[in-house]
Amino acid sequence: MNRILGTVVAIAGVLAFSSLASAAPYSFNVTGTGASVTASSFATVPCGGSSAAPNCFTNPLSAGSSINLDITAGVATVTGGTLEIDTTTVLFGGGAVITTDVTALLSGGTGNLIGDDILWTSPAAYTVGGTLTCTGASCGALGLTSGVANPIAVLNLIGNTSSVNPIDLGTWDLDAGLANILGSTRATTSISNVAPNLPAGWLVFGPSEVPEPGSAALVLLGLGALALRARKA
Repeated sequence: MNRILGTVVAIAGVLAFSSLASAAPYSFNVTGTGASVTASSFATVPCGGSSAAPNCFTNPLSAGSSINLDITAGVATVTGGTLEIDTTTVLFGGGAVITTDVTALLSGGTGNLIGDDILWTSPAAYTVGGTLTCTGASCGALGLTSGVANPIAVLNLIGNTSSVNPIDLGTWDLDAGLANILGSTRATTSISNVAPNLPAGWLVFGPSEVPEPGSAALVLLGLGALALRARKA
């Protein structure tokens, strides 16, 4: 009996070690490659795709922006993410200059690693803090006082939008070594109150946008996840 118990304990130890060994932390530097995008009638560059306005402001993520994942047995989890969103936007021909000093935090989303793609299946908590400051003679047209720092939440009032939390991270395309995010679908962070259900702001986590997967692709990715888990089992 003691020998049997010893064998069971040994096997359990090996399995536990194997499970731990298969877990791996990944850290992605998204400074300059990821971006925060805002749809605006003041912008002059087309957004592309469906949005609440024909044009958008696109601001690369600032220094210090990174996302950390744990990938265990084909399941990816966001263990932490810090996105620095520092922008300068010129409006009314220079009559108003809006600067933001924002830190956004990500945590908790989960998804399936299929090859070198991550299909996110549950949303991540997305919290935003920081300030927005307008300077110039035209700030009053936006309901702002020149030179006064406002909580970033005032942006929702200016743009007539609603914040989204948690956010759907969509699909990420990684390189073969899982070291970099090559592209992602849009992760909507705000929606328009004027044109309901249309995105007014979103994040991308790589240098390119990848198209939203169609229903057939989702089915194939789901089957791939099931096959991967069955193989792990």
